[in-house]
Amino acid sequence: DMGPQGIGVAFALCGLITASVQAGGIWLVARRLSEISQVCVGFAAMGSGLLLLPLADSLPVVFTTIGIFVVGSALVAPSLLALIGSWSQSEAGLATGLQGSATYLGQIIGPLSAGVLFAWRDTLPFLFAAILMLAASGWLVWRHRRWSYAFEKEIT
Repeated sequence: DMGPQGIGVAFALCGLITASVQAGGIWLVARRLSEISQVCVGFAAMGSGLLLLPLADSLPVVFTTIGIFVVGSALVAPSLLALIGSWSQSEAGLATGLQGSATYLGQIIGPLSAGVLFAWRDTLPFLFAAILMLAASGWLVWRHRRWSYAFEKEIT
């Protein structure tokens, strides 16, 4: 059992990781990966962290899996904003509104769904969320390849 001190350490770790990734780490990643690739990697890291969390059997492993999830989350947020900012003004406004709506809807549906799943079995919220994150990453990779292929065909 982590207790209040352990939970405080976990939150501090999350904050430090997020600040590190968004203050400098994202710059290094952005030099090598496009925004869409950063989102794919971020969702994959989030899904992997959530998938591994129920299997964690010690505090260091718990902190490591949380760290993997947080790195992914810290990659996704600014990368999505950068993607939206690269669109035309009207598209960016619509996308920003939809992103905000989805975020707030998720903040309502997520905890309710997680509570129901947790009551059924304590590992289900993590597994379900991991499947959603990994599916989102896979879908984005698939779509990005299709978009890239269509763009290359159009140019040639």
